Amino acid sequence: MERMAYKGFESTPKHDEEEGVFYGLVDGIDGLCEYESETAEGVEKAFRDAVDDYLDACRESVAMQGGARHA
Repeated sequence: MERMAYKGFESTPKHDEEEGVFYGLVDGIDGLCEYESETAEGVEKAFRDAVDDYLDACRESVAMQGGARHA
């Protein structure tokens, strides 16, 4: 499958024929950000949803720290 990009993040999905799923990890993230889809057509949406969820979690983390950003 081709490399995908969204909001500055990238990933190359893989296909597990035994399990019948498409999956991948979002590159360039401290931590684990993964996605999965049962169809090739749904894999890009799953990737975008994973990126959006990651960004939401980052915003929540910053808010919980009182808005302070640490370098």
